Amino acid sequence: MFPRNEVLNHPAGPTLLQYALEGCPVDCGSNWTIEQLEAAIANGAHSSANEPGAAAACKKEALERVKEGLCRLVNWDDIKDDFPKNLKISPLAAVPHKSRMYRMILDLSFQLLVNGKKLESVNDSSDKNLAKQEAMYELGNVIPRIIWTMALAKDKTTPFLFTKVDLKDGYWRMAVNKVDAWNFAYVLPGAGPD
Repeated sequence: MFPRNEVLNHPAGPTLLQYALEGCPVDCGSNWTIEQLEAAIANGAHSSANEPGAAAACKKEALERVKEGLCRLVNWDDIKDDFPKNLKISPLAAVPHKSRMYRMILDLSFQLLVNGKKLESVNDSSDKNLAKQEAMYELGNVIPRIIWTMALAKDKTTPFLFTKVDLKDGYWRMAVNKVDAWNFAYVLPGAGPD
């Protein structure tokens, strides 16, 4: 989302513009050690993503996201001696979907087991206070505001036009800066030589 026009006059407009330009703020807790990262890599993708059809779908979708500039593929051997300090790796899962074979989900709630100890998941270690609480409270007011706007419209002859936004990939498109993006890494399941 990139706020424009009247949206910039809304109290949240400047914050939304900042998020669009600089990315949403991210704090996913402590940095992981090499041991934790290697355990996450060994764990790999969720078993649902390792099924051959799902693995091929994951590979295809990842390549599409790379082409769109929404993600990048990195070889562990290329960065393991100097990996980004905030790198975290969560399992990728493949869920059957009505409009395509699979929908990819990054399981940020996964708790990695290292040396018999469960680590905090990315979700659990994230700072929830970065989300503007006043904005969270407003989510429930969207429909009443639409109705109120329609009821108070001065021009009763011009119809309102609505659009439906398909958010099936919305969370994959959350804007974060390139440094913070390392908190949301995953291992791409094998999909064969092609």
